[in-house]
Amino acid sequence: MTILYLRSSSIAATPLPQDSKSLLGSLIGGIVESLTSQHDSMKGNFRVEAFIARLENPDGKLTSGSSCDTVNRCDPVVSALVDIEKPSADFGSPASADFKSYTKLFEAHNTDSTPIGKTIARDICGKSFKGISVRVHVVDHDRVMKDDLIGNFRCLVDLSQKPVESMELAEWTPESPCEPVESKRTAQLFWRYRFFKIGKENCGGAVKAS
Repeated sequence: MTILYLRSSSIAATPLPQDSKSLLGSLIGGIVESLTSQHDSMKGNFRVEAFIARLENPDGKLTSGSSCDTVNRCDPVVSALVDIEKPSADFGSPASADFKSYTKLFEAHNTDSTPIGKTIARDICGKSFKGISVRVHVVDHDRVMKDDLIGNFRCLVDLSQKPVESMELAEWTPESPCEPVESKRTAQLFWRYRFFKIGKENCGGAVKAS
């Protein structure tokens, strides 16, 4: 299993019609804002580990409703980012992190639904935050034209459940679907996570894989 650790200091598609995108973004943003506003700010040294389990897209569709390919299947590329700065911002908006800052976790060729089995983690070191959103961006890679969007997904950490005191005590949540951002929910992404306290001396390590 590959685990990528990101320093908190390192975090700085095919669009829907503007009216649909605006409405959907407002609805989802409102839901996320409501969830995050329920909690007081947290501050300390924490680690969140998000296990991106699998992609289900049995019809091989894009968010546009078109098929990934007329002959073959999709070529999915999955990238992710753990966001505490603007967890409720619309995907691709100026307030949101640029997709170029996401970490590529997985890619496959000629497959629609696939296991992913990758973990992305982030250390939060002495920084105040009110929400944690694991943003996942999935595209169909095109070797000739630009990549097409399979889906953006927002995977929310439930901060009403307080983090445990150490990694040794941390248990993974049950697997569950992330929230699809686009109105045409052609694909599903499943994940699980764990959230725990770490010592100051262990917080903020360099990006690494194992």
